[in-house]
Amino acid sequence: FEFYDHLIIEDANPLFGEAQTVIGISLDDNAMKTKALEKQPGTPSEPFNFLSSYANPKCVFNHTEIVDAKVTSPTSVSCAAPPCRHPQGGGVLLQLSANSGFDVVDVGFFVYSATQKVPFRLEPNHGRKGGGTRVLAKGISGSFVRDVMPLCRFGSYTSRAVDINRDEGYVACISPPNSVNNFASSVAVDISLSGQVFTNFSVAFRYDEEVFVRSLHPSRGFASGGTDVQVLGGPFANSHELKCRFGTNIVNASFHDTNHISCLSPTLDQVHEVQKVSVFSMAHNPEIQ
Repeated sequence: FEFYDHLIIEDANPLFGEAQTVIGISLDDNAMKTKALEKQPGTPSEPFNFLSSYANPKCVFNHTEIVDAKVTSPTSVSCAAPPCRHPQGGGVLLQLSANSGFDVVDVGFFVYSATQKVPFRLEPNHGRKGGGTRVLAKGISGSFVRDVMPLCRFGSYTSRAVDINRDEGYVACISPPNSVNNFASSVAVDISLSGQVFTNFSVAFRYDEEVFVRSLHPSRGFASGGTDVQVLGGPFANSHELKCRFGTNIVNASFHDTNHISCLSPTLDQVHEVQKVSVFSMAHNPEIQ
């Protein structure tokens, strides 16, 4: 069993990059000798050496990923960063061990760069084959151009956006029918903020089968809501997005099979409308609507 002094890191570089980035780590040999003498004055200390037959250096990433360290000199090693678990990148703690990962010292934070660069997302990312779905393109990289309405491109079909929100950073588009793209089941979507140059990320938009309602049972219920309404038709998808709309009220739906869903009716809201009053010359038979 070999005792060695506490490792003191002098330098580590680079501390950012992608998977397989080679990081060089060097020890501060003089500081380690000074520290050893402070603990045992007058007693010469054998300098630490990565080339020792007892040394088994490792790099530890995020407390869990242990990778081999390659000895490059008696006081320096290098190791390759393992794959990042998060496509958007981020920082993880890097530590060094001389005994297979049992005892570690902190080296610093290694920052992974993003490997998946999708500048915007679609909400929703699917809609009717017949088109007409309002789709929000959110998180677009770039600046809006004054007095220019962005363009939306679904496959080979291009149209102007119907709305923009600079504060929330989205562009609203209306999906075209899939017939304009040879009845494709999905198409690539790109956006042009300038009205000239499009993004080149091809975010996917999927076309759904047309859904129809064949019958409701029961077709009436209490104004206070809570009626369990069985809806037959389809084809329905088993999805958390499955909803029923009663007038303007949207409620969650329960999936039973591709031809059957059910929903609880909501409370009937007050309906505000202008009443029409008609007065006839026949005094005994007025009409009030």
